[in-house]
Amino acid sequence: MPPVLETERLLLRPLELADADQVQRLFPQWEIVQYLNAVVPWPYPEDGALSYFRDRALPAMARGDEWHWTLRRKQNPAQVIGAIGLIRGEHDNRGFWLAPDWQRRGLMTEAVIAVNDYCFDVLGFPVLRAPKPSRTKPRAVSPRKPACA
Repeated sequence: MPPVLETERLLLRPLELADADQVQRLFPQWEIVQYLNAVVPWPYPEDGALSYFRDRALPAMARGDEWHWTLRRKQNPAQVIGAIGLIRGEHDNRGFWLAPDWQRRGLMTEAVIAVNDYCFDVLGFPVLRAPKPSRTKPRAVSPRKPACA
């Protein structure tokens, strides 16, 4: 399991199954999902966080193939405000999301620096690939344009 990482304002705690309920309430917002990899379903399923944590992220962490953290402000460490993760592989080694209420405050920059340091200094990755998010790539249907039934 990855260690807790700290920045000036954040605690990055290793992902736990107990975090799924908070993430499920926070994550399914088009303002977040539209920038993520197209494998993230939209509309987001009611058990999406639990299924992802239980079936994909936590087993990958146990194998040593992935490292995932929830982001929490030091002022309120019980509240999840986002997540960041590293993935061993040839493409897309880092991904993250942050709740819209917490964006544009430099918080993700702090988290990215801490995770990049962990990636190179502890895990010894020779390179880190992180694609730029874009709304222009093919994506699930926006809630403003529902799919036909």
